[in-house]
Amino acid sequence: MPSVYRRLRLGVAFAGSMKMKSLQTRLAVGRWPVASSMIVSMVLLCSSCEPGEGEACDAQRPCAEHLTCLDVGERSVCVAPRRRERVLAEVSRRRAVRLARRCAAAAECNEEGRCGVQDGRCAATDPAHCRAASACQQQGRCHLSPDAGCFAGDVNDCTSSGDCREHGRCRLYKRRCVLRSSRDCRKLKACKEDKRCNYLRRQAHPKGGPSARARCASRGDAICAVEPVCARDGRCTWREGSCQVAEADDCRRFKCLVKLGAPGADGVRPKMTTCSPCVTDGRCGLVNGRCAARTDAHCRGSNACRRKGHCTARGGLCVLHTSADCARTDACRERGACGLKAGRCVPIRAAHCLSANVCAETGRCSPADGSCTADSSERCKTSKACARAGLCVAVKGLCAAVTNDDCGKSTECSSQGRCSARDGRCVVASDADCARSKGCKRGGRCRAHEGTCLYDDRGCRKTLMCSRRGRCQAGVPPLLKIPGARQVPGPGSTTLSNTCRAATDADCRASSFCDLHSRCTARQGVCVVGGGADCRRGHPCADTGRCRAPKDGDPWRPSRTRRVRRPASQPWFERPAVRLLSGASWCVVAADKDCAASADCRNRGMCAFDPDEEGCVANSDADCRRSVHCKRFGRCTADSQICLPSDDADCRRSAMCKLEGLCSAPEDPEESDEESCVAGPGDCKRSLVCKRDGRCAAVVGECMATSDAACKASEGCRLMGRCKLEDEECTSPD
Repeated sequence: MPSVYRRLRLGVAFAGSMKMKSLQTRLAVGRWPVASSMIVSMVLLCSSCEPGEGEACDAQRPCAEHLTCLDVGERSVCVAPRRRERVLAEVSRRRAVRLARRCAAAAECNEEGRCGVQDGRCAATDPAHCRAASACQQQGRCHLSPDAGCFAGDVNDCTSSGDCREHGRCRLYKRRCVLRSSRDCRKLKACKEDKRCNYLRRQAHPKGGPSARARCASRGDAICAVEPVCARDGRCTWREGSCQVAEADDCRRFKCLVKLGAPGADGVRPKMTTCSPCVTDGRCGLVNGRCAARTDAHCRGSNACRRKGHCTARGGLCVLHTSADCARTDACRERGACGLKAGRCVPIRAAHCLSANVCAETGRCSPADGSCTADSSERCKTSKACARAGLCVAVKGLCAAVTNDDCGKSTECSSQGRCSARDGRCVVASDADCARSKGCKRGGRCRAHEGTCLYDDRGCRKTLMCSRRGRCQAGVPPLLKIPGARQVPGPGSTTLSNTCRAATDADCRASSFCDLHSRCTARQGVCVVGGGADCRRGHPCADTGRCRAPKDGDPWRPSRTRRVRRPASQPWFERPAVRLLSGASWCVVAADKDCAASADCRNRGMCAFDPDEEGCVANSDADCRRSVHCKRFGRCTADSQICLPSDDADCRRSAMCKLEGLCSAPEDPEESDEESCVAGPGDCKRSLVCKRDGRCAAVVGECMATSDAACKASEGCRLMGRCKLEDEECTSPD
């Protein structure tokens, strides 16, 4: 038996190493019975020995005391401390070699140019990788970016790509080639052959830029794309004289479209949202020429699953099938409706209510009669409704306000003056309640009337409405349609209101609206431009040359009805939907002398009056060259009634050339900011940002840091330790 002989030889070697002379003597003279028993005991002892250097180790078999168990990839071995660094370096080298071979042979190398290794992953580390990749030939991504990827660096990359020839994506936009207009489509061969000559945006870009899914389509497809049946039913392709569903992509082409409806009585146009059948009810696949739900995954990503529990696909539709469908709904998270009973989702177990928001918010933590109810005051006291609105006592399945102490401790008491308990809720009962609120201390609403705190004249003078808009007396402005605005008679001859109005010219002249917008005259509750004296008093005259109030019949007279934006931080009673202003709503320019004396002339070269433009414009190069923008930004030539950089000489004279390296005029105005110079080849190396921040390379018209060497040579590295390149900026290493 070979294994027995090997163990015997091991025992003999062990005996020799231990200098066991008696055992060797007995083996030599042939006294086998005694020797064999000694060998067996030593073999058993050796089987429990600790692994030596170079041998495998793990948690069950630790190394000897003078060795360390080191992970070398596929297994762990025992290593002496003096050899630890050498072994780790060799292991890292072998791993890097294996990863480099794997990256060079992967599909990412041929498709994306990610043939090298950076930070332990496949990345594009050489410009040759990007130029040899299929992404360069097809998508124009031929330049190496600082983040180890490939991107479209100039217009030539786009015009020479396959996407330009096949899909019209020949324009450069933020480092990628895109399709921007029907003009690009008309250059394609597909326009002549298939009549696909119209620009079709499949999905709006979130920041207003060109959509990545835009394509060239026929006139019929373009018509279908704007019809409601496209977003509602997926019928987005023109076939046989009508809009039909031609491919599964039609069912999920648009996520949601938001359009403005007809104006209502208050002049506000409501938002109308239409979502695709995929988003609405999970119909993301194509079955027999119509959109249908093919898998449960389609249903689970839809609004119908989140709102109604229709999360299971049956017969092309999404239906409510199990309690698991209910658990995926918003009603489960909000109201505890996580169980299926009689075809609808309701709370069944106590855990459903305890884990729902309704328990933490309102103290309703026990299921009863298909809903969560409040069964104890302890639950009410720990809820947010107790701290917010004083609803701290359980009454008939709901948390209610019973004592004034609970109301007095609530946040609504300190913010809105609701400090007295009445009929299960906290209300404003007296002026003392209003006086405890921040609305009185900071906002001036200190008078109680029918459960709310209102303004009086003294309170209005404490508000921003008075300091900004000149509305310093209690009352409703007749010309402002404020929803819910009201005024009531107060004690004596006072007036109480939930808003304020402008009553005197003195209040308007003391407001910031007089300085900023020349609205210094009070008319029917608001401050407006009363005449030329108001215009000459405010900033519009000094800044933009608007020094005269318009008269009736002037062609540039502003409209009497003007829509305004509603700030979210503004109280509801200060958010008018439409303002009807009597008199002029702002001042206008009347002559060249007004423009010549304005700040726009000094800063932007806009020194001439143009009645068609209703303002000041730049008509001469001399005005532009005298302007501040010429010295700072190189906008020294009059073009299209504004000052622009016309050539490199304009840009090199500017301060931004020395500071930011913006020393070249833009070659293609359509692909850049028309009013700005750009960084050209060699411009960045002479700039201050190169010496200070290491931004020495021109990338898409801007100076950026592209290497660690540029960072190390900058002043930021010597002074502040910003020597490492990260996200196109020099930063301090951690």
